[in-house]
Amino acid sequence: MKALIAAATALLLPTAALAQTSPAPAPAAPAADSVANIYGTALGPGWQSWPWTGTTSELSLDLNGSARKPIKVQPGSWGALYLHHDPFDTTPYRGITFLIQVVSAPMKVQVIGLVGGKPVPGKSKVIEVAPGGWKKVEFSLADIGADKVQLDGLWFQNFSAEPGPAFYITEISLVE
Repeated sequence: MKALIAAATALLLPTAALAQTSPAPAPAAPAADSVANIYGTALGPGWQSWPWTGTTSELSLDLNGSARKPIKVQPGSWGALYLHHDPFDTTPYRGITFLIQVVSAPMKVQVIGLVGGKPVPGKSKVIEVAPGGWKKVEFSLADIGADKVQLDGLWFQNFSAEPGPAFYITEISLVE
């Protein structure tokens, strides 16, 4: 019986030794992070445009055959474009970037992050936009209180009690 056990052990040892000396398999590459693509020519996966009373928005607007298909926002008093996503961790990201434009008159647009469906208290970024082409904007998520949190939305809000001129926004993304 001892001889049988010894023979079985001898047969198993090479396999066990191989298992211990073989390198561990490489971890699978993470899936492409789709949450970072908020809006290009259409809303990114998981992102939704939620209506805001007194404000209209058109997604994927065709601007005379341009490759850009921005969102056109016609804001009412303090009105906003509200982009919603199920809560996600912003820890991998350091900032946000987008292109914005007004055509008829200068305006201020306030960017606000939402956590738990509510604006982060005391945190926002006000962007002054003048007519004359696309303005590239990039700033830290910390500016809007959206760093290292479970973010579930963004507002691009008219920073005035008066209805604002139409503004166009596109190429919205989170930056690592």
